[in-house]
Amino acid sequence: MSPRMNLLGIGIYYPAEGARYLRVPAYSLRRWAQGYTYWADDHRLRLKSGPVIKSDLPVIGKQRALSFLELMELRIVARLRSKGLSLQHIRMAASVAREVLGTKHPFATRKVFTDRRRILTYLTAPPDGGAMIELVRTSHHQLIFGQILEPLLEDLDFDESSGIAQRWWPLGRARQIVLDPAICFGAPTIAGTRVRTDIAAGVAAEDTVETVAAAFDLTRPQVQAAVEFESLRLAA
Repeated sequence: MSPRMNLLGIGIYYPAEGARYLRVPAYSLRRWAQGYTYWADDHRLRLKSGPVIKSDLPVIGKQRALSFLELMELRIVARLRSKGLSLQHIRMAASVAREVLGTKHPFATRKVFTDRRRILTYLTAPPDGGAMIELVRTSHHQLIFGQILEPLLEDLDFDESSGIAQRWWPLGRARQIVLDPAICFGAPTIAGTRVRTDIAAGVAAEDTVETVAAAFDLTRPQVQAAVEFESLRLAA
């Protein structure tokens, strides 16, 4: 990958940082993002299991950073794993989804669903109970009809033309914290501003919420949301 790659609007997250945002072990996130090796059953051969997602960024230092879209895909991997789906199942579904949906980051689109046993996507119909396919590696895809129980991307904003994730609201849309790769390289910020949550929370810890609100022209609820987010992130 070219060293002159334009990183604006992509978002940059180190694996440990991404793991804290997603509240998963850093070890697990690295396995999902970078793959891992393991011993064969006879313990004579070391085998390689590939990553679930496709990378966007070059190696920075000695580790590969994650883009915003990679982080959003890993968020879905974490959700699927928490529902008991195997990593092998998820990896296969991601591979099929890249072909079916024609995108590098299928788990960062608004077309992926689960019924807690299967990973599915809409084939042609909009998400209102139309035909779907299960993301499995077979000679023909199984058509499924009816409303799927659980959309996985309800707290994301999507680009209207591409259908790809554009912003993430980690505390939910009702709160005012957002990760937007077009702002501060994707660092968590207070919505509608360029004020990073770590800065707002750090100043509040040394002074008061009211001082931060006055200094950055914010409301008290905005500062409180930043403090809450940083508290949750650091506790992860």
